Amino acid sequence: MDHQKENIRRAFGVEPLQHYGNSEQIANFSQCPKGSLHVDEDFSFVEFVERPGQQNQYTVVGTSLWNLARPLIRYNIGDIVTLSDQRCTCGAWGRIVKSIDGRGDDVIICADNTQVTGFNWVLSTSRNISAAQIYQQKPGEITLRIVKKADFGPKDEQQLLQAFKNRIDEKQLRIQMTYVEEIERTARGKHRMVVSEIQPT
Repeated sequence: MDHQKENIRRAFGVEPLQHYGNSEQIANFSQCPKGSLHVDEDFSFVEFVERPGQQNQYTVVGTSLWNLARPLIRYNIGDIVTLSDQRCTCGAWGRIVKSIDGRGDDVIICADNTQVTGFNWVLSTSRNISAAQIYQQKPGEITLRIVKKADFGPKDEQQLLQAFKNRIDEKQLRIQMTYVEEIERTARGKHRMVVSEIQPT
């Protein structure tokens, strides 16, 4: 998140680099000093499976090479990425990930039944948002659950709503905003970005 990187820069005077990993050890991506997020090709065998109807969006599927106790073969981690076709000036070989867009189950359904994924940007719209979650009961409508910080105000709310409008046609999505004290976590302690009551078809 951009605001988290800025906090690290101010606190420690260093430039933070991004790293993607998972406990299943089926994929690693590491950011180089030039800013590109490189697939660590020698860590695991990573496949990017194209998502139907989603241009240049792929599901991460990997086979572990280092987990000798319980190797996983073509394991779908459920994460969604966008790939880059550019070469990096750092000279490193291998594929480059343009962005990590979220979870495959973090999907909202628009009024025309279009599926939209990738909501990692929500928190970066304002430094005054502590946590956020999208809740959906029916297509074309969502409720934004926001845990706000003390300085959160109307300007932050408008920035957040405008960020959605920039990505999704407002005719396709009605947005209601509600403020909560905390966002419920899963049994594993994780925070789900999207909670949907819509049954997959």
